[in-house]
Amino acid sequence: MELNGITASSTPEICQLFADKFASVYNNEIITDAQVRRAASNVPLSGQTMSGLDIRADAIARAASKLKSSFNPGPDGIPSVFLKEHISHLLAPLHRLFEMSISSGIFPSCWKIAFMFPVHKKGSKRDVNNYRGIAALSSISKLFELVVMEPVISHCKQLLFSYQHGFLAGRSTTTNLLCLTSYIIESMKEHVQTDVIYTDLSAAFDKLDHDIAIAKLDRFGLSGNILRWFRSYLSNRQLMVSIGDFRSERFHASSGVPQGSHLGPVIFLLYFNDVHLIIEGPRLSYADDLKMFLKIRTLADCQFLQQQIELFTNWCLLNRMTVNPTKWSVITFSRRKKPVLFDYSMLGVTIERVNYIKDLGVILDSQLTYHQHVSYTVNKASRALGFIFRVAKNFSDIHCLKSLYCSLVRSILEYCSAVWSPAY
Repeated sequence: MELNGITASSTPEICQLFADKFASVYNNEIITDAQVRRAASNVPLSGQTMSGLDIRADAIARAASKLKSSFNPGPDGIPSVFLKEHISHLLAPLHRLFEMSISSGIFPSCWKIAFMFPVHKKGSKRDVNNYRGIAALSSISKLFELVVMEPVISHCKQLLFSYQHGFLAGRSTTTNLLCLTSYIIESMKEHVQTDVIYTDLSAAFDKLDHDIAIAKLDRFGLSGNILRWFRSYLSNRQLMVSIGDFRSERFHASSGVPQGSHLGPVIFLLYFNDVHLIIEGPRLSYADDLKMFLKIRTLADCQFLQQQIELFTNWCLLNRMTVNPTKWSVITFSRRKKPVLFDYSMLGVTIERVNYIKDLGVILDSQLTYHQHVSYTVNKASRALGFIFRVAKNFSDIHCLKSLYCSLVRSILEYCSAVWSPAY
């Protein structure tokens, strides 16, 4: 295995190489109190406060039923399936543990440890840069997060903007794309083009600044023990790469939210929410994936959209998010022969203009025909079906075959079908 010219051959060395790679993504720059206050100042002050949390035993039991039934334990050595099946016997001690944690404002340090498993993305398998890390957290920690998550979302949801479609009940990639395509279709009926700017943030969930996050949670009305608990939850997290029976040295996550957690996405949504107070005009986001768009009738409309790009870029710099201009794209949706083609830019870099783009897994072309997406979907589903034929040719259980088909093939064919095949 190789990382930037450094080679490793033994498993312990490879573990450490991956640890060095994964540790490099975090933000280690010192931030001043003035910078924190400035970044959080855009968040409107909530009229209601939440200083503590009344944990009920039935809430713990309900949260346990939502855990995925996994037999693979995290750092605590406890598989989630064990918690699900024996929660009635564990309610009393877990209830006591969770209450003590909230009342003291301390998240136990043993639950802040996570295993990282390298998973290949694409390119050479020898290059460590071509891998991403998948985190495994303690099962009790994930259960605790589910218990805390529901009342926190209930407290904050009225302050979340409707432009956000990620990690929220009743919102999805489908609702996000339906909002966009409805806008584009309306524009086409008016014989007007729509320009869409697709943004990209590098490792946004890993770059989130802890001090800014806590300051924003404070403005959302979290205070007292619960705010101290969130500060403890985010701070001093440790990770180690796991390959087989080998572990790397522990490294510190100085920024970001815990990968694979339940509260991590919630914290990120609250952190990202005030961007919608800064930019104007139509926009949609799915977690950190933000797109800004507008009906273009005159050059002034293009200039307005360019201003929104600059406002978003300034917000990212203020909130210590890393923008990646080489991965931004602009696409013009129009059936006119000569649409207005404006050169949008970000930080002095011209944004790449494309004729089609994969948006949340659906390929959109400039005329919104979906031809490329249908071809892509059919080919992907065919490969999945071929895999089933190869590995399950001797299976006699029809229910097993049906489960394989529904999970591996039908799921591909039906993904966001309300967008690209609404008559289905």
